[in-house]
Amino acid sequence: MKRVFIISITLVALLFASCERAEDQPNWKVARFTVTGSSWYYTDNENGNNYHFYKFHVPWITEWIYNNGIANMYIEYHNKDNTHSMSPLPVVRHLSETVNGKKVYFTETIDYEYSPGEVVFYVTISDFVKQNPGTIDFVLKMIW
Repeated sequence: MKRVFIISITLVALLFASCERAEDQPNWKVARFTVTGSSWYYTDNENGNNYHFYKFHVPWITEWIYNNGIANMYIEYHNKDNTHSMSPLPVVRHLSETVNGKKVYFTETIDYEYSPGEVVFYVTISDFVKQNPGTIDFVLKMIW
């Protein structure tokens, strides 16, 4: 009987000694941005590097989060069946459209960059046409 008692006490002591305090959960923030079709800025430089861009002021991307956290961007799609889906940036799509009865193929790249206090979204079309990218919904997910 004494032996069973000692084994039981030993097992209970091992059980409590091996427990660890749960780690703190990370901080996180999710923000949504919409760039409407008429809001995009268009730039073309002397080298022919043409693209659309839009800059958001984002005060919660601090210097500390920039250096120590993670900020990921996504495009949010609103599907025809009233569901939503996301794609992480950059998104590269190979597309086609008919112009003057002729099929035209091109690649559209949507990417971003961020720094403390701001996020800039870019849309570049491979044939560098000035066509407006339209309204795009973006989602920022930060962890620090």
